[in-house]
Amino acid sequence: MFFRQKVLNIGSAFRAKELVVECIEASMISTFHQLREENITLVAQGGKTAEEMVATETASASVLAKKAQVDESKIPDIKEATPLTYLFRLIEDIGELIQQDRDVYSKYISQFRDVNLGDMSAITLWAMLVEDLQVTLRSPAIVQTCQTPAFINLMFKVKWFFDRYVAKADPESQSENCKVMHRLFAPFVRSWLMETIDKFDGILKNALAKDEEENFKAMSDHNVYSWSVVDIFTAMTECHNVLQSTGCTDEELQDGYDQLYASLVVRVLTKYMAFLKNIFASRVPEPLESCILFNNTEQLRLRLEKLYKKMGGELIEETAAGNALNDLQSVLKQQQDGLCALMAKGLEAMIGESLESLPARLSKIKAGGNAPASENEAHALIEPVFEVLEKRIGMLVEKCNKNIVRKILKEMYRIILTNLLRKVVLPPLKAVRDPKRDHNAMDLTPRQYITLEKCVEGIQEFFYVESRGLKHNYMKTCAERRRIDDALAMYTLSTELLIGNFVEQEREQDKIGVEDPLGEINLQVDSFIAKGERKVTVKVVSASRLIWPTTLAATGMFRPFVEVTLFGPGLLGVRRRHETKSKTKYPPIYNEVFSFSVSREYTIDGYEFHFAVRDYCFGRQKPLVGVTVLPLRAVQQAGDSLVARLSIGQSLWFSEVGEDILSVLAQRPDDEVASEFVSLKLETRTVEIP
Repeated sequence: MFFRQKVLNIGSAFRAKELVVECIEASMISTFHQLREENITLVAQGGKTAEEMVATETASASVLAKKAQVDESKIPDIKEATPLTYLFRLIEDIGELIQQDRDVYSKYISQFRDVNLGDMSAITLWAMLVEDLQVTLRSPAIVQTCQTPAFINLMFKVKWFFDRYVAKADPESQSENCKVMHRLFAPFVRSWLMETIDKFDGILKNALAKDEEENFKAMSDHNVYSWSVVDIFTAMTECHNVLQSTGCTDEELQDGYDQLYASLVVRVLTKYMAFLKNIFASRVPEPLESCILFNNTEQLRLRLEKLYKKMGGELIEETAAGNALNDLQSVLKQQQDGLCALMAKGLEAMIGESLESLPARLSKIKAGGNAPASENEAHALIEPVFEVLEKRIGMLVEKCNKNIVRKILKEMYRIILTNLLRKVVLPPLKAVRDPKRDHNAMDLTPRQYITLEKCVEGIQEFFYVESRGLKHNYMKTCAERRRIDDALAMYTLSTELLIGNFVEQEREQDKIGVEDPLGEINLQVDSFIAKGERKVTVKVVSASRLIWPTTLAATGMFRPFVEVTLFGPGLLGVRRRHETKSKTKYPPIYNEVFSFSVSREYTIDGYEFHFAVRDYCFGRQKPLVGVTVLPLRAVQQAGDSLVARLSIGQSLWFSEVGEDILSVLAQRPDDEVASEFVSLKLETRTVEIP
């Protein structure tokens, strides 16, 4: 020591501990290089020794898989010696060396209390191993020669070495050392994930092919879904277990892994749902198979939720992976709803057929006069529908998940109510106005609409399914039920009230004329009180910009005139319509004034003027040029005197409520006011627009 001090020209003497530490580090470095060269040589020589290297590799992977609680068959095996094989034996050798230092040699330097030979050995050899790995894993030749599974096996071997020998030896640097290890293997983990994503196409294809071959056989009486769901989620879970067993502590890397894994899940489940959608229509006639397919979709959602929680749940909510899986859950729900609608749609034809005879049977109840409606009559009226659905709904309730059952029942319930509305309560206006339609079946009597109300209540009870189906509150408040209730209530109202309600609610009838005008009419409307009555005068000044075939206009055969009709309550027996004289000169100027009486018993909001410009044809029907309306409230809002230029269109526009009111009024053919109102409101220009 004294001689070394003189040679190195060191002013103060070395302490014995420092010299011992330096010797230990030099010895470890020398030993590492020696072991590395020996293992490279042994592997290069091949033969029995090389086979032992491979056996050691595979055994190490098996041990690591068990430690990570992963099926070792899912850790790819290395069947031949590779440029990475020497590292497995090297890791084993330096591990044994560290253990010997801890168990044997550390007691020979126990006089240095703060020198732990085992820990020093682990820290030094780990640093050397990392340096060697950095060179090896960045070598293009090795990366191109070795397959990804070889690098994954090596990663688990390195992780085993780190956890067993290094982590406790240097607790202060443990986190950083761990990140260094994971960064070394990050490119290979990503490659493995990408390769796994591609392999899942085959896994999914095989699982679905097996299901189809067995006609989507249920796993058991209690698990009424097919094996394909279990197969693909088992494979995806095992993939996640392998990923999780890497123990990555680098948040950035882990987020990247999660994002790749999430893309795998999205790809597989999206393809699975696309497959179900393609085959579902053909399976609807088979009650059990369709139930199993529905349960499959629900299992996808439930198992996806479990997988999401396993990946971290709320911890990944704001990450790219979390967003992707949450979006997938929403898509699965939408597609599931689509399948429910598809199944209900497949039964719509059967439901429609079961309701075809209902109007005829309802007309027989009409013959009974105003006698009270009975429960038996209502049940007999709707019984054909129940016969069609009873078997199918029974199967759904017995075999399907509750969420699925309610979704399908909602679709069926809406379809039945819609068909009941269209075929009986509010048939389409075209069907109502068909001359071949039986007029005796029109205009429901009080007994009939009470019977229909009882039918609707019976349908509601049927879909309640003894509390296993739809909730009463939903069935009473859904849009289709409200529309039927409103429509049935309309049958109890007088024509005057219905027209008043129509005028008050339909405030955009001139929408078509405003957007696509066929001309204009110029008016002056005045409202005043005279002798206790409200009087309204309409002065039709002129018409302009009328769009009509030029051949007729040029020859003077176009003779436009304006028809003015007042609609509202209390007008029965009162003149409601006036016409101007036809004009051959264009543009036509009329300056004609018409007077109307309006009852003060009703609100002004229930009245409107209906203006129709027509072409005069002697002895023939007078074709419509254009039509528009002017509500009397607009005159009142203008101070009881209004000068207006109104655009005319080829027809009027109505909301759904307006169409319902017209449908009810159209079923009153013996009511003069109702017939006139419906006829004018539905009139459409038939002459081609040039």
